[in-house]
Amino acid sequence: MPQARGPARIIDPGKALASSVAEMPARSRTEHAHDHAHEQPDVSEVRVRGRRLTRQRQAIWDVLTAQPDAHLSAEQVSDRVRSIMPSLNPSTVYRTLDVLVDDGLVRRTDLGRDRAFYEPAREHLHHHLVCERCDRVTHIHGDALGDVEGRIRAAAGFTLTDREITFFGVCRDCAAPG
Repeated sequence: MPQARGPARIIDPGKALASSVAEMPARSRTEHAHDHAHEQPDVSEVRVRGRRLTRQRQAIWDVLTAQPDAHLSAEQVSDRVRSIMPSLNPSTVYRTLDVLVDDGLVRRTDLGRDRAFYEPAREHLHHHLVCERCDRVTHIHGDALGDVEGRIRAAAGFTLTDREITFFGVCRDCAAPG
């Protein structure tokens, strides 16, 4: 038998997130190897793509952009959104993340641990270096890899598509003696 609910509360997800997200760290620490800012898409792009910008979509977007260099699992996104919208069903978060990925606003990437992680899409691709000891994630641009695309094409006749590459290893801090 369903439980009776009280009257619906209208909340401003952006305001609620300002206080709650700051105290919830992402699982992975992130560094960026270049000293420039990345433009990220604006959530208004949801409307441009013919979709409604619901409170739930806005709240999910706000969680993802509160720490734009963080890589959050769907479970982490769901937990953070549900801290301000307790009645939100986790399946709504998963479906919305799929919509945002399909629309190019969010990137889904594999950073290990057998699950997907999400981050706002950037104006250009970057790759990930994941420390297997401390979970630090470092962003690195394609220019640091040289002409890996050309070398792969020459060696294997294989053309890379518009995807990022994730490398696993040990970061500078963890590799340092001491």
